[in-house]
Amino acid sequence: MLIILEHLMYKLKVAEDLPASPHPCDYFDLIGGTSTGGLIALMLGRLRMSVEDAIKAYGELSKDVFSDVKPPGSDGRFKASKLEKAIKQIVRAKSASQNPEEKLEDTQNNACKTFVCAMNAANMSLPVLLRTYNTPDHPAMDCTIWQAGWATSAAPTFFKQIKIGRPGMEEAFLDGGMGHNNPAAALLLEAKILFPDKQIACIISLGTGQPHTINIPKPSLLNQLIPLDVIKAIQRIATDCEKEHQSLAHRFDGVAKLYFRFNLIQWEKLGDVVANTRQYLQSQPVVNQLADAAKSLSEKIGRVSTKVGRSHSPPTVTWYKFTIRVIDLCRKLCRRPPTTSDFVCSAAAALDEIKQSQAVLFLVRCPPPSQIFQGRQDILTRMEEYFSRDIGERHIYVLHGLGGSGKTQIALKFLAMTNKHSTRFTKQFFINASSLQTLTTAFKNIAIAHNIGNSLQDALLWLTTQIEEWILLFDSADDTNINLFPFFPRCTHGNIIITSRSPQLATNGPMSHWKVGDMDEANAIDLLLLRATKEHTTETAEKAAEIVKNCARLLQEHSGQSHDDYQLTVYTTWQISFEKLSLVAAEFLQMCSLLHYENISEEIFKEAVAWTAKDEKDAQTVQEAMAFLQKFLSASGTWDPLSFMQILAEIEGYSLLDNHGGDTFSIHPLVHLWCQTTLKDEPKARESMTDILGMSVRLTSDRHQFRIGLMPHVDTLIQNPATVKPVFCYSALETTSIIFT
Repeated sequence: MLIILEHLMYKLKVAEDLPASPHPCDYFDLIGGTSTGGLIALMLGRLRMSVEDAIKAYGELSKDVFSDVKPPGSDGRFKASKLEKAIKQIVRAKSASQNPEEKLEDTQNNACKTFVCAMNAANMSLPVLLRTYNTPDHPAMDCTIWQAGWATSAAPTFFKQIKIGRPGMEEAFLDGGMGHNNPAAALLLEAKILFPDKQIACIISLGTGQPHTINIPKPSLLNQLIPLDVIKAIQRIATDCEKEHQSLAHRFDGVAKLYFRFNLIQWEKLGDVVANTRQYLQSQPVVNQLADAAKSLSEKIGRVSTKVGRSHSPPTVTWYKFTIRVIDLCRKLCRRPPTTSDFVCSAAAALDEIKQSQAVLFLVRCPPPSQIFQGRQDILTRMEEYFSRDIGERHIYVLHGLGGSGKTQIALKFLAMTNKHSTRFTKQFFINASSLQTLTTAFKNIAIAHNIGNSLQDALLWLTTQIEEWILLFDSADDTNINLFPFFPRCTHGNIIITSRSPQLATNGPMSHWKVGDMDEANAIDLLLLRATKEHTTETAEKAAEIVKNCARLLQEHSGQSHDDYQLTVYTTWQISFEKLSLVAAEFLQMCSLLHYENISEEIFKEAVAWTAKDEKDAQTVQEAMAFLQKFLSASGTWDPLSFMQILAEIEGYSLLDNHGGDTFSIHPLVHLWCQTTLKDEPKARESMTDILGMSVRLTSDRHQFRIGLMPHVDTLIQNPATVKPVFCYSALETTSIIFT
């Protein structure tokens, strides 16, 4: 973590053209830490050391303290006396008084305040904060710097406890990580006490990541050395540390450039900590985060008040983002900026939705395969063999091939077969991997549906803790610029299937991938007859065989063509089908191509019609949208579901959309992309479709699920998110904080 901080300080040096890297204490008003992070916090905050000096000092401390292991059965694996000596040496060298017994309280009243977390051995329900400063309710504890360092580091099985206090009134302390491995919440509460009238510019959290899920061993000799309850406690702590981070990230979701978490993932160490850290720092997301963090530290622009409540902020920030999008659509509809009443109405509705946390929202479960699925037994057999090996370990299988070759249907058929013959995959999830937005939304829905949060991180963490066999189907992962790895649960178990048009994705399953190609002739004949609803007779089979052979010959002639040429050939086929549609059906398909290609519902158009009936005056500004909607009305001017279903059936008859048989339908991604090319005036059509979507919005609590379902469509329509102006703006900030875990 110090190497990461060193890199951040270097960024500040470059940004501000400083002669040397600055000290963290000159930029942070509050530093908190626990365990190893507590020692580092004392060095950087209380002793005001540079990062370079802290790296050197901690390296020497580690070498001196952890090189001498005590005999089995001792109170702690390492000698606490060596820890005491090492901390005293650092205090003597770096404190102003050069006194190894210098008190923890900073009487110089330096701007940077520091605390470390420890646990009272007699009462481990709450952590004890050992502060370098006084608060209105608590004076700084009367102890030395070295005692605070020992207290926060006294992890069970590593060091014996330390007793601090007046003679006869001593309290025994042990490692703060046993109850507060991530002191984020404590830091925010301290900031609220210390700086009640200020705002926070930047929060930086440095951690060593979430380790592998710790398996609880069966009773053995190990339990004589490390009791089972201790192992369970460590397991819980590892998870709670990550949960605290996720809670903080969720709380400040939507507040740009405020909270930054730099987190080395232990479970995939490269063997050398420094090399692992260097590689981590070179990843583009981390490079971007460091740049943003350095900018926030340098500018110190107020972003959020220290008075932000601990338990109420997380959901409201997210829902205000949703409200902003709704208001942006209202602005478009009414051709005016939003008023206070608009915002109050939408905010009230958003708060109302928060209370409905028990609702299961649009979780896209794996749908069944097509009823006319045929063949592909070779691929299905190979997948069955692969997933049957090493049950309990991680499995990743990649199906890649040209668009329309049947990759998704093969994956769904495999899952359906598995369900039919066993109950191995008790949890199956369909993940739309076509964009970062759809990926994130899918995992949010998983979290919401299982009542474990409502963020991507909540879902990923939950999956890592599930003992039951789960499987994720990442469908349409065609964009090679999207890295799927951050969306894989960070554990060594679980199952994943990926479908993609790109063969590059096969690297995710080096020994477990399949290029989906042509069907064999027999299965192709069966599929053709089934799709054409023709009886399988000798005559029909012969005709079907002739068609299949001719198609196969055409495919063979074009087998060497590029991917773009292939798409052009397929586009020509769709163009022929498109030209056979009625004008109403063709226009409807074009308009739907401007929405996201999945989960398009009849309700969007039905609700928009209801809006035009109630708001005739405002509707004058959306005449194009109204003219389109008129085609789905009955003679009495009301919504005509039969007319709508007939249009869907007409389009489905040419295989240009897939009606799910319920309330929604979808368009194949390739068809969806092609349809947009047929639009003669895309900006005008996009304007009309945006109006229709906006008219469908109802800011009432009973429309909760429907509004959630609109989010992918809103994102698809609003091509330039910069036009969506935030409602909140925060005034100047002067407080910055850093967290070590």
